[in-house]
Amino acid sequence: MVFSTRYRKRILQTNHLARMHSVCIRVAEKSGFQLLEFNAEPDHVHLLIEHSPATPVSQLVSQIKGVTSRVLRKEFGFQGEHLCSPTYFASSAGGASIETVREVHPEPGRP
Repeated sequence: MVFSTRYRKRILQTNHLARMHSVCIRVAEKSGFQLLEFNAEPDHVHLLIEHSPATPVSQLVSQIKGVTSRVLRKEFGFQGEHLCSPTYFASSAGGASIETVREVHPEPGRP
């Protein structure tokens, strides 16, 4: 799953991303899915999650983006109506291992 900041503004700093990661872990625990990987840049976030097929991806996105947005606004004073763009990208790994996903989609800066 990938989502970006509103207008792709490069506003997420290291401390924001660290807090966002911890919030995503908490949301995963409460919502019954697993956060397998978290990677982010100042203008977007990548999540690799494992969830039940019975749970709609749109529901997971709504939970993650909603909670992280509220927390970052409260703790870091972000202003404006929306922190994140209303759009997102989600794709299935089809049961592939994390190693296989990494081979196909290496982290930025990795060969």
